[in-house]
Amino acid sequence: MPQAHMGIVSHVKNGQALVRLIPQESCGYCGHDTSCGLSRKTGKELWVSDNIGVRPGMTVLIDISSEGLLSATLILYGIPLFLLLTGAIVGQFSRGEIGSAIGAGIGLLCGIPVVRFLSNRLARKKQFVAYVKSVINGQPA
Repeated sequence: MPQAHMGIVSHVKNGQALVRLIPQESCGYCGHDTSCGLSRKTGKELWVSDNIGVRPGMTVLIDISSEGLLSATLILYGIPLFLLLTGAIVGQFSRGEIGSAIGAGIGLLCGIPVVRFLSNRLARKKQFVAYVKSVINGQPA
């Protein structure tokens, strides 16, 4: 189950809410503080789907479905890895060690447009979109 994040709604437009994420206590302990898109140093804002009618200033909990998160992870990492390994194996059989390295590079490069195409196509599906799960504080912060 993915971890939901708290944020403050800063803008609402056409069923979407712009939410500024609030740093969590755990952000300082996970070890990914500088590389995480949700870290306390970024002041990250996300557009999320709003099906409950939030207003600017409300503190909300945002989430993404477990299925969407798993599928996105498989697309983002699985496809390039598969193509990299396939390229390396084909290259190994045709040109040896040098061919393996070249094949791996070509496979990885071929994975970029595939991932881009699939991510653009799947981003329109509800399961891949972050959404407002609940309102924590209905009063402006």
